[in-house]
Amino acid sequence: MLPHRVLTAFLAGINLHSLPFLKLRYAVSISFLLFFQVITAQTWTPVSAPSSGYNDIWGVDASNIWVAGNGGLIRKYDGVSWNINYGAGNDILGIHGTSSSNILAVSPYSAALKYNGTSWSQQTILSDVGSVWTSGTSNAWALAYSGEIWHYNGTSWTSDFLPTYQLIDHYDIWGASPSNVRVVGTYGYILRYNGFSWDLEFDATNIGILITLRSIWGANASNVWAVGTDGTILKFNGFSWDQQSSGTTETLNGVWGTDASNVWAVGENGTILKYDGVSWTTQNSGVSNSLTGIWGTGNKFWVCGAFGTLLYSTNQFPPLPIEITHFQAQLQPDRTARLQWQTASERDNAGFGIERSDEGKTWTKIGFVAGNGTTTEKQTYQYADDKPLPGNNYYRLAQQDFDGKVSFSDVRNVVLAGAGNDGFSVFPNPVIQGELTIQLSEEPDTDASIRIYSADGRQVLQQPVTSAVHTFHTSEWNPGIYFIEVKNGAKAWREQVVVK
Repeated sequence: MLPHRVLTAFLAGINLHSLPFLKLRYAVSISFLLFFQVITAQTWTPVSAPSSGYNDIWGVDASNIWVAGNGGLIRKYDGVSWNINYGAGNDILGIHGTSSSNILAVSPYSAALKYNGTSWSQQTILSDVGSVWTSGTSNAWALAYSGEIWHYNGTSWTSDFLPTYQLIDHYDIWGASPSNVRVVGTYGYILRYNGFSWDLEFDATNIGILITLRSIWGANASNVWAVGTDGTILKFNGFSWDQQSSGTTETLNGVWGTDASNVWAVGENGTILKYDGVSWTTQNSGVSNSLTGIWGTGNKFWVCGAFGTLLYSTNQFPPLPIEITHFQAQLQPDRTARLQWQTASERDNAGFGIERSDEGKTWTKIGFVAGNGTTTEKQTYQYADDKPLPGNNYYRLAQQDFDGKVSFSDVRNVVLAGAGNDGFSVFPNPVIQGELTIQLSEEPDTDASIRIYSADGRQVLQQPVTSAVHTFHTSEWNPGIYFIEVKNGAKAWREQVVVK
């Protein structure tokens, strides 16, 4: 992840060392490595260790971790010490991999490095790049300062996307899968790749905030965080991006975690924040320097930042109160929704609140299932919603400890269609000429609405229904299956359409 001040200079073609202020700020990017084990209270011990401009960090396990920095420096941690793994060339700003024999690193000087488990080999990208994400040996993306997104097919790099707005700066990239990848950047833009194309998913200016997003990471497809300037933290819940309170105005440069209830963000002036599934709290790093990246495993975590400092903590990570290993929701033949879930272990578990929503934002508690307190035995639970809502029913578990602390599960969806689909008709189906018409069988109420979703669950359209007939242009939609949901008063219907 490239600091914004450095990226801006690269884009403008400025010689950083020719400007006294920028020269001082650029010197701050001569970075350091933090090694710590995180709990609410931490004890830090400084350690002397050589470093030179660490910008990003990634690892496979506690004995295979790489940190990338200035001057082409890459150091590897073998479980005992950090040793130089590569040390020639230009600054390295991003590093990511899938195993100890498949790692990619990128540089702002039109270059990429690939590690095969033994040595690094240089590759050519015809653009200056600063961040990389890979899902396999033949699938990776790198972000360019020009706004281009470059794709790697296992052999060579090609430009995958050139945005209309040439001055958009992209900062970080992360994917839940090869067909669900996101990029963050200036204006609070979030772009999403759906397996076919890149589309603008979120624009922070639409909610009235002027920010730059600097980093993105997710525990899964329904729990994704993006962080940036002014202490901004956005969370994706599987359906929408919502702003969370961080308690700081410092720029946040990196975000990473182990699961949806254990997420860290790092940033300027030694800022380290911890998310426990409910709220963000500040942790004491013991330093006041810029922190740029975080990665860890088990109860040991590493942060890279500025000024060649190395810190560690031997405090132990407290055990998770509960471990949910399985959660599903299914519509039954009697038109009830059955929820089932399992836990591998529990600690002080009072039980599970069952929450439901028709749009994935506003939640209502509809039931409660008692927990088993503290146990290391596998437990199985279930709950039946006898009266699901017409249309979409989103469910989540609100796990509650005896002390009142609450954490939330992933979200599951059940669709209850209307009694026959006599509420509206869709034509033509399939759509070939780029125009789709939806006709209601009765006049709409004041709160009637139409929503259209792609096959992967992404909402592509939402609008109120003001007349019985609505026509939409589908020329910009990707070919595939789409689901149309019409709500009219207490009634709801759902239909499938194919766009060619």
